[in-house]
Amino acid sequence: MTRRLETTADVKLENGQVTTFPKGAVIKLREGGGAQPRQAELRENAGKLELWIKDQGSFRRGSAEEERWLKGFLGDITTK
Repeated sequence: MTRRLETTADVKLENGQVTTFPKGAVIKLREGGGAQPRQAELRENAGKLELWIKDQGSFRRGSAEEERWLKGFLGDITTK
């Protein structure tokens, strides 16, 4: 499995969470090689990050299950 995180802004990750990010931040996430490849973005909105999942060529808001996936993704990349 491969995981990739890209951002054009300075962000800080600690203990599986994004702790610092600037206004307008977009963090791109990709996971491949597993049973369900995913592309997602974390987008800053009113001082909080929102999860958006790529689904059939466009992005939609992430579900509660996808929020759990995000926590695992961030946890794995910050502890290894």
